[in-house]
Amino acid sequence: MAKAPVLTPRADDFPRWYQDLINKAELADNGPVRGSMVIRPYGYGLWERMQQEMDARIKETGTQNAYFPVLIPQSYLAREADHVEGFAPELAVVTHGGGKELEEPAVVRPTSEMIINEYFAKWVQSYRDLPLLINQWANVVRWELRPRLFLRTSEFLWQEGHTAHATYEEARDFASHIHREVYEDLGQNFAKAFNTRYLSREGRQELVWQTSWGSTTRMIGALVMMHGDDNGLRVPPNLAQIQVVVLAIKGDEPVLAKVREIGDRLKAAGVRVRVDDRTDIPFGRRAVDWELKGVPVRIEVGPRDLENGTAMLARRIPGGKEPVAVDALVGLLPGVLEEDQALLLKQSRERRLSRTSEVSTIEEAVEAAGAGGWARIPWATLGEEGEARLAEHAVTVRCLVAEDGSVPETEDAPGNVAVVARAY
Repeated sequence: MAKAPVLTPRADDFPRWYQDLINKAELADNGPVRGSMVIRPYGYGLWERMQQEMDARIKETGTQNAYFPVLIPQSYLAREADHVEGFAPELAVVTHGGGKELEEPAVVRPTSEMIINEYFAKWVQSYRDLPLLINQWANVVRWELRPRLFLRTSEFLWQEGHTAHATYEEARDFASHIHREVYEDLGQNFAKAFNTRYLSREGRQELVWQTSWGSTTRMIGALVMMHGDDNGLRVPPNLAQIQVVVLAIKGDEPVLAKVREIGDRLKAAGVRVRVDDRTDIPFGRRAVDWELKGVPVRIEVGPRDLENGTAMLARRIPGGKEPVAVDALVGLLPGVLEEDQALLLKQSRERRLSRTSEVSTIEEAVEAAGAGGWARIPWATLGEEGEARLAEHAVTVRCLVAEDGSVPETEDAPGNVAVVARAY
């Protein structure tokens, strides 16, 4: 039986557990410049799966991918001063190039709203140009003072979507459809700053309504924290680059032939599978490594299993092992993976619900957030003045939702709820 990997228990020291897991699961390393990150192949594989899933869904909406420069003229930032103010301490500024001082400093993009909206203003002339739906996969740089792998690094990967619409309702419906949980901005701030107007059907010059939304490699950090346990990572089967690993317990040729045969059959059935026939490495160590990496299913085959026509099926998410007939694996595994995906989602939702408090005062919100959870408070009770009071306790509004959790009709619609938590 595999022994538990040496990880600091989550209950004892959560930040240390997180760092241990990132390291031992071979997700990432610290880069040579403070705050930078080297994403290792297993960690990058998680990002690739996220990227592929999101890219397909983004394109289904009619949004197209584009690319904008990494260097942004510093003057562009001045056009949206309120937006840039929060980035100011984190900006990396290029003042020299080609051995000469630049006439105008260039900022390494902390986000691309400024340069994208410069071109939106150029490309949108009339209602015929709307909606304009653009997405970018890129890296951004924000000079973090307290870096932590995946969660806060000076450079990270992301997608940022920016769209322009003729009406608020169109923009709201699009935001709700494409990216309900993570859209960041919905309004006319950038349209006003960059004077992005269009000639309406009625012949009037109108400001466009815009959406802005994004997802980053921080999602990997969130995955680790939400689904990991004291034995390592647990990867949702739909996301896992390796859904099943088939391990040879010993190096006997019949065993090696059988694990390779199982691997080929599962691959042909559409399962993302890896065959581990590295029998020069002790079986226990390999089993622990795969458990640490959170591969949803291990199939272990040894000489005795071969004799019985069975394999040992180990499930990472619910835990436990059981012998299964080799001939039944192809038919069994899709259902197992589906069950485990549903279980992990159920567990994470229950955890979120158990740590979310419905509150009616700012003091209660601070107390709930200070205990490491979330608080839902009516926006009418909180307001901008309440936001400032929360900020004194390092508590911020993470999102604003309608009472049923959907995208609000407007920011001040009756029944809107602010979800608040501590900012780390």
